[in-house]
Amino acid sequence: MDDKVKKNIKKAVDGFLAENADLFGFAYVWEVVMPQDSREARIFVHFDCDAKEGKKMLDEKKRQISKAINDLIAMKYSPKIRLEGVDNETISV
Repeated sequence: MDDKVKKNIKKAVDGFLAENADLFGFAYVWEVVMPQDSREARIFVHFDCDAKEGKKMLDEKKRQISKAINDLIAMKYSPKIRLEGVDNETISV
């Protein structure tokens, strides 16, 4: 179930980012990390722009992002989301 929830969270946030591409530019969900109890979801969003600026924009839209996730996932308890911004400089490959 955990993988399905992660995939649906990724799908919901990617859809939100695509709908708001004029605000975020080219951005996508790089990774979703959740503990086994599914109480929290850390969502890493990759930005072509500065990650700090991208995270600031994400934080301003957190309520709408949570709504997009809740509309897609039918769970008794929705996970608390933590949004993290990453860019090419913060990813170490």
